[in-house]
Amino acid sequence: MTQDQRRVAIGAISGVLFIGVSVWLLQKILPVPAVATTGDKLGYAARWCMLPALLFFLMIVAIGNARFFSAAIDPTLGKESQRMDGLRRLRQVLKAMR
Repeated sequence: MTQDQRRVAIGAISGVLFIGVSVWLLQKILPVPAVATTGDKLGYAARWCMLPALLFFLMIVAIGNARFFSAAIDPTLGKESQRMDGLRRLRQVLKAMR
C-alpha cells in the first residue's frame, strides 16, 4: 500500500467512525417524539428535513454570490475559482442523489 493509499484509507476509516459516533450521539441527545399517528411522525421527520434543505439553499446562495462578485458571473467563460468549482461539483452530486 502506497503512502497516498494509506492516507486515503485512514481518512475513510476516520470518516466512517466519526459518522457512526455522531449518529449514536444524536440518538442519545435528540428527544423521542411523543406522537401517536403516522401523520404526526411524518410531520416530525419533515421538520428535521428542513436542516439539510437549508444547508443546500445556503450552498446555492454561496455559489451565486461568488459568481456575482467575480469575473465568473458568466459560467460559460470558465473563470471559476477552485472553491467555486468545488461547490458546483458538490451541488451536482447532491442533485443527482435526489
